Amino acid sequence: EANRAMQQRQVVVEKVVTVEKVVDGASSTVTEEAARAAREAQERAEAEKRRADETSAEMMGLLKQLRSENEKLRKETAALKDENHALKRKVSDLEAGQSMRLDWLPPPRQSIA
Repeated sequence: EANRAMQQRQVVVEKVVTVEKVVDGASSTVTEEAARAAREAQERAEAEKRRADETSAEMMGLLKQLRSENEKLRKETAALKDENHALKRKVSDLEAGQSMRLDWLPPPRQSIA
């Protein structure tokens, strides 16, 4: 009886050891898969960050170009406004001069008949 109990105990111990080995193997497989998944997720995140950085750099370049173009257009607009003002002043001066000339013209000659 005692011998049989020892044999049963040995069988149970072997089963427990087998189960522990299976659990350890599954655990290490799960750990390896989790580590692989984490590495892949990190690689994807790094690739996305690189793309975002590249896009950001492109946008900054475009923004700089737009600011430069805006400044150029602002200067051109100011120059055109100045030119327009000068032309209006010249027209006004010409109109004033014309009326002054007309004021200074002698009256038309009357023919003596």
